Amino acid sequence: MGDSNLSPGSVVAADAGRVTVQTPFGDVEMAGERTVGEAATLSVRPQHLTVGGDGPIVLGSGRVVEEHFLGTHQRCRVTLDGQQLIVHVPARQRVPGGADVQLSMDPGDLILVADPRDHERLERGTVEAVTVD
Repeated sequence: MGDSNLSPGSVVAADAGRVTVQTPFGDVEMAGERTVGEAATLSVRPQHLTVGGDGPIVLGSGRVVEEHFLGTHQRCRVTLDGQQLIVHVPARQRVPGGADVQLSMDPGDLILVADPRDHERLERGTVEAVTVD
């Protein structure tokens, strides 16, 4: 059903159907059932990453290493802290290849992935961005 970016994390708090997951971009509180200390995988869709760094969670500065204009948006691959992310940039906000961009997102757009095997694949380095069927 499209692209998704996966990121590893660790559950640092859990109470009444809410968890706090420690991630490379800070602690995020969200709905979920996990045990403290458990590995977690978070997913965010490319259209939910914002170029400009003005969202509630600022991921940092990355470099556009690949870009393709697709009419309604520009599909970019951005390297950020050693991780490659797929970002969909609105057509009116095109960015050139090689550009340094600030990325941000809304924590409400993160999804706690149910399958812990995804976290194992992240640790082995076999997946950074995936296409979800």
